[in-house]
Amino acid sequence: MPTVILLDVSLSMTQPVSSTDESISSSEPITKRQLAEAGLTTLLDFIAANDKLEFTTLVIFSSLWEIVVPFTRDYNELKKAVHTIEIFDKTCLETVLDGVKNVVVEEWGASTLCQVFHVSFLFDIIDSMACACQPYTVTGLTLSTSPAYII
Repeated sequence: MPTVILLDVSLSMTQPVSSTDESISSSEPITKRQLAEAGLTTLLDFIAANDKLEFTTLVIFSSLWEIVVPFTRDYNELKKAVHTIEIFDKTCLETVLDGVKNVVVEEWGASTLCQVFHVSFLFDIIDSMACACQPYTVTGLTLSTSPAYII
């Protein structure tokens, strides 16, 4: 089953994350982007170790979207790409979902199941969705707003 990683690269990902852990003392605050990079590195290490035949693609999005790494089994390439991505403007989830649907159908066909990992901070995009408690639907693709998010 192909895996699509959708990584939010909007400006909100540069915001610092407050920590309640007093043992973490750093002059530089940890950002949402750094948490996303760490989470994706862990995810990619897990897939590489446990599902070597998995094809995975990395897609970034803000107001536009882009395939950074097409479907591949080269997890080192994916991890390298995660750490070299630039930040862009605002988040637009609908645009990337429409694009990903087309990419998956073109690459794998309309009847292939696909895993989608949406890496973002959901509360940053709730305002852009009509209702966060209902499934978000793009023709031919339905995503629930309550899956297990990495972040």
